[in-house]
Amino acid sequence: MSSRNHEARVRRAAARLGLVLVRSRSRSPEDPTYHSYALADPDLGAWVFEGTRQGFGLTLDQIEARLAELAVAG
Repeated sequence: MSSRNHEARVRRAAARLGLVLVRSRSRSPEDPTYHSYALADPDLGAWVFEGTRQGFGLTLDQIEARLAELAVAG
């Protein structure tokens, strides 16, 4: 599966739970947040699931696993 399709699938899963998938805007491969993600709650204006660097630092697979946990719990 292409990364674009994977990202779209994770983005839709987040939206079903009322969350937003946020991608790091870094364009520099040297930046530790490059090509990483976080989950945010737009109503609270807060990170729901974040990595260690400025909120980012997670892969799509990590986000997808967390969304699955939230869906079962919620």
